[in-house]
Amino acid sequence: MSKLEVDAIEPQSGTTLTLGASGDTVTLAAGASQSGFPLLGVGQSWTNVAASRAAATTYTNSTGKPISVAIIVTPIVGAATSVYLSVDGLRIQQHTDTDNGYQVSLQAIVPNGSTYLYTQQSTVSPINYWHELR
Repeated sequence: MSKLEVDAIEPQSGTTLTLGASGDTVTLAAGASQSGFPLLGVGQSWTNVAASRAAATTYTNSTGKPISVAIIVTPIVGAATSVYLSVDGLRIQQHTDTDNGYQVSLQAIVPNGSTYLYTQQSTVSPINYWHELR
C-alpha cells in the first residue's frame, strides 16, 4: 500500500477528499463531481486540433485542467531541421534531424493557465498531426 502525507487539504466548495482508510483511492462526497479535482485524462478525450493550430503561435490552456499536446511532423529529406515544443517559455522537447526525413513526435503536458508553443527551424513539412487531450 502507498503512503501519502499531507499537511493540509483545501477542497473546493462541495467536495471532500478521503485518504487513509480507503487505501490508495480518492473518494468524492455524495453529489460532488470530479470537476473539483482537475486530473489529466479524467473527463477528457483526444481531439484533432491541427486545423486551428500553427507553428510559431503561442496558445494558452484555459480548460480548467492540465492537457496533453502531441504533435507529429516530417522534416524534408536533405534539410537540417530542428523542432521544439515549449511550455511557459521552457523548452520541453526538441528534435534535430540532419538529413533523414523521419517523422518526429513531440509531446508535453500543459498545466491549466500555462502557455505552449511549437516552433521549427529550417524546412519542415506541414504539421502531420496535432492532437490535444482536453
